[in-house]
Order: sequence, then structure tokens, then C-alpha cells
Amino acid sequence: MMWVTIALLASLHSSKPACQILTSAEVGRVVGAAVTVDPNQSGPGDDGGDFCAWKTPNGRFVILGVNSKTSATAARDWYAAQLVVAFGGGPAAKTIAGVGDEAQYRDYVGGLKGGVVVVRAGLVVFTLEGPMPQAAVLGLSNLVLARVGSH
Repeated sequence: MMWVTIALLASLHSSKPACQILTSAEVGRVVGAAVTVDPNQSGPGDDGGDFCAWKTPNGRFVILGVNSKTSATAARDWYAAQLVVAFGGGPAAKTIAGVGDEAQYRDYVGGLKGGVVVVRAGLVVFTLEGPMPQAAVLGLSNLVLARVGSH
């Protein structure tokens, strides 16, 4: 029984760098233009997570930040903290059903096209944002979930 628990926890923990979870081709298809990884804004973060920033031809970015935690409590706490980082001080985000264990989305404010989603799936918490409609952000989120695990 213990090995089943260990296997389940391993399936909910992202070990891939963020830039290997989604490809530039996948991101480019969603934004409708070729994108390139910006190495200056990608890689390990100070918070223990990993980031990837794909730059669009018009200078906008699609950014994926992934952080794996060692316990469900730590993952829920990190998710709550990321909600504040992503949405604090602005309009309320919408809860999104069927994406991970918990997810909230909000369009950018101030007239910019795009939005951001914060997702918790098991021990993994990720944010994904970019200059694309909500459906596209959530579509990429489902690819992330398929590759880092959900339930």
C-alpha cells in the first residue's frame, strides 16, 4: 500500500523544467504566431519553482510558472498565495471547474488582451498567462495538467 501512495505522489509532482512541459510550437499555435523562449526570463525561480517565458513577435509573453510541493497542505497554501500574487488588488477572479483540483482565472485589466489562470493539481501549483483568450489559456492549462499529472 505504501508504494501506491508513493507512486501517486510522484505522479502529482512535476520534475520537468517549465520550458519542457509546453513546446514553443504548442504555444505559438495558440497565440497565432511563432514564439521563442526568452532565456533571461526562464529557468529556476527564487521560490523553488521553474518558469518559462515565450516571447511573441509583438513583444508580449506567455509565461508558465510551475511549483511542486511536498505535501497537500503546502500545495494548498502555495495556491492561496499565488491567487494573491496574480489577482490581489484587482477584480475578483472566476473559479474554473474541471481544471485541476482548484483553478481561478481572470482576464487582464486595463485593456490588454489576455489573462491568467492559477491551478492546483495535487502537489503541483502553476500559473499560466498570456495574450490569448480564456479558452486558449485553459486549453494550454489542460496540456500542462496532462504532463505534470492531476488526480
